[in-house]
Order: sequence, then C-alpha cells, then structure tokens
Amino acid sequence: MDLDRAKGKLQSLDCQLAQHKRFINCVTLDANDESIYCGTRTGDILEIIVETAGYRRCGPVQKIFHGGIHQINAAFPDTLIVSTAQGKIAKIKASSMVFQDEVSLESGPVVSLTNSREKIYSLTAAGSLFSVLATEPLSAATCFTTSITNPVSSMHFPAGFGEIFALRSRDEIRIWNVAD
Repeated sequence: MDLDRAKGKLQSLDCQLAQHKRFINCVTLDANDESIYCGTRTGDILEIIVETAGYRRCGPVQKIFHGGIHQINAAFPDTLIVSTAQGKIAKIKASSMVFQDEVSLESGPVVSLTNSREKIYSLTAAGSLFSVLATEPLSAATCFTTSITNPVSSMHFPAGFGEIFALRSRDEIRIWNVAD
C-alpha cells in the first residue's frame, strides 16, 4: 500500500504470493511495521514483507488450524497470538513460524482477541471472556466473566489504556476495567 500524503489517498499494491492461493480472513501488522501477517480460511498464516509487498513464508511449521484463523495479534515481541473458528487460541514464534502452544476455550468460537500491556484477552461467541498473562502457557487462561447476555461482535483496548476496554454487542456497549 502506498500513501500519497499530498493528496491524502492510499494506493493498493498487489502482493506476489508465489503458488499460494488463499482466502484471507484477517490481517495484522507487526510492531516494527516490517511484516504483515495474514490469517487464512485454510488455517495457515502468510507473512508478507511490507517494504517490497513480497511473500516471505507460510506457517506455522507443520500445523494447520482447521476451520481457519479468525484473528492474529502481533502485540508481543516475536509472538503471534491467533484465534480460530474452533474456539482455540494459539501462540506462534513469529521469527520462525514455529507453533508453540494452544488451548481450546470451552465457550465456542473466539470472536475477538486483544491485549493489554501484559495480558491476552479472548472473547467467545457465548460471551465468555478469558485472560492469560502473555508470558504464561495458554493453558493458564481463566474465565474472567460470562455476564454478557448478547453475542459480542468486538472488543477493543483504547491506546494508552492497558486496563480498560470496551465490548460491543447487538444492543449494548460495555466498558470494563480489568486492573488486578
């Protein structure tokens, strides 16, 4: 993508993906603005180099997430956190695309994945919110709340507020404080 600041317009760029033909479900940019990670419907991740818009690799190595990848979070150094259609969240080492850890959440598909400064938060379609420290194994994820009555469509931590986030559902918006 090319930004023309004078005209205030974005120009799209086609990426060369070698022999890979995929439907892209989600996209995220790493913290250094060097790599784009694309979660696919087939359950793998394509890494694109920002500077050249060129394909770098596909991963994770020897692992496919059946049902596809719904979201990717690249907020922690050298770690990708992914959520899947089957209610799983997983960690992948970004520099090597090696699968590290995975946990299946009990409340259905993960609809939103976000983070604070130290924690990963995942929200399921049933309205259960799970949290885990980014440095811990994902199996340590605990259910934070299940008091959401309508299906939640998104969750967001505002910039600069690591302990406050907003949830949006069909009929309401809720603001949460998750300070320990």
